[in-house]
Amino acid sequence: MTLGKAFRKNKGVLIRTDKDGGLIVDLHIKVTYGTNITAAVNSITHKVGFTVEEATGIHVNKVNVYVDEMDA
Repeated sequence: MTLGKAFRKNKGVLIRTDKDGGLIVDLHIKVTYGTNITAAVNSITHKVGFTVEEATGIHVNKVNVYVDEMDA
């Protein structure tokens, strides 16, 4: 599977390869006020890393989650 330098299918998601051939996933999310952001980000990080590795067979070295917005 070739992703090239960076692959961006949807707004808010960027997948790129690092020097070791692993993947780095950047996610930009919006949360609702009152959400436990730490718990949400930890859950997203683990779930995305596992799911991408299972689907592609390529090791995910890092998942970066950025909270860009908060809804009331």
